[in-house]
Amino acid sequence: MNIIEFTEKFQKMEVENEFFNLKDSNGVAYWDLVRYHIFMLIYKSLTEVKLIEPRKKKSFHKLGGGIRIFFNYLKFLYTLNFKGFKYLFFVSSKHIDNQGFNRDLISNDILSITKNDTLIIETFRRERAKYYYDSYFETGKFLSLNFKRILSRKKGIEKYSCSQIIKSIFEFSYDFDRLIYNLIWNYNHELQYYKRFLKKVNPSYIFMVQNGIQKGLFAAANKLNIPIVELQHGLIGPNHPAYSYPTSITELQTLPKYLFSFSDFWAKNINYPVDRIITIGNDHYYQKIERSKIEYGLTVIFGEAVAVDLINFINALLNNGFSQAICIKLHPNQIEKAERIKEQYSSFNNIRIISNEKTLNEVLAVSKSILAIQSTCVYEALHNEVKVFLLKIKGYQAHIDIFDNPNTYLIDEPTELIKLIDEEFIKHKTEVYFEKFNKQKFLGFINSSEN
Repeated sequence: MNIIEFTEKFQKMEVENEFFNLKDSNGVAYWDLVRYHIFMLIYKSLTEVKLIEPRKKKSFHKLGGGIRIFFNYLKFLYTLNFKGFKYLFFVSSKHIDNQGFNRDLISNDILSITKNDTLIIETFRRERAKYYYDSYFETGKFLSLNFKRILSRKKGIEKYSCSQIIKSIFEFSYDFDRLIYNLIWNYNHELQYYKRFLKKVNPSYIFMVQNGIQKGLFAAANKLNIPIVELQHGLIGPNHPAYSYPTSITELQTLPKYLFSFSDFWAKNINYPVDRIITIGNDHYYQKIERSKIEYGLTVIFGEAVAVDLINFINALLNNGFSQAICIKLHPNQIEKAERIKEQYSSFNNIRIISNEKTLNEVLAVSKSILAIQSTCVYEALHNEVKVFLLKIKGYQAHIDIFDNPNTYLIDEPTELIKLIDEEFIKHKTEVYFEKFNKQKFLGFINSSEN
């Protein structure tokens, strides 16, 4: 079952069984809180996802990180009580710039305008990172939730009517009742925490980059009538469970009010029931690369769910005599697994592993082609006139919208890639995947809503 068929089957199940109307014993409408997790759990099992285990952290790293978090929290409490802010921004600073600072390339355009009036919350916490913007960790939420876990009395797990239906339709054995119960518990306590926090900050706007599924934050902002804007951070489409809903769903209190997108292209085939999807653009993605001397014949785009598959493909490629230089570009969430992957290829002079020390644009500038399965990077490559190989496994059909692009090659075997690797990029009129950040449109948006 491919990703398109799976999504259709999943959405048919939730509509026919009216899952969006389900409530728990406390009256909480819970399906939107759990659907993403259940979708991914079943799909990863069906596609036999295997993960690479990271190295264990040394205890002194953990201790140093704990001390840093403690002092960051004290600074946060002081700031919260003695300073006022117009905006609240949840960022995810995954990229390291050439000065060694962690930056959020998604938020940078807006923060360059609003930084002096913005309380910045960093969701991508790393022990030894230097952050470009003055920001704070969500230590308060972490302490609040863990304190409540310690104090909460263990209760029997509630039975949810959707559990048996899911098991029956997908023939999938799992303790869905426990999963749903835990997700609802987290949501309820995050909701209460964010309501208190947002009342204290009282921002005119909340901006955020998803680094998870923040349903408690969305619901709290909506209950307090604080407009919350999500910034597109990567691939969204009709087969992404966080952004694609059945057409019958037109409103949910557990979604943001607005979504800022890279271009009009991304909202074409999705039903994401927010008030408005607004094309705002992004300068980092829009900026086309200046081509340099080619260093890599192939750049392989890794991700958590496909890393093992791509390692197997690279090994087969090498066994078939592929000798051109290969770059393995890790996903930002794979930083802690970089050493494991580097060890695996330490004896190969033609393979280099790059994590978040370089942007994809910097890598594309010296790459002849990329290999991916499912990633926003395929659109970045085509935008920058770099040809794309799609390995026909797992979720590759999420990219059906570029199958007819003459610079997209669908492959099954390493020998196909070897045969096509030296094909030239064909100049071709294509969709606009990334637009320039529209500063005037952004300023008009915040000013019209504040007046």
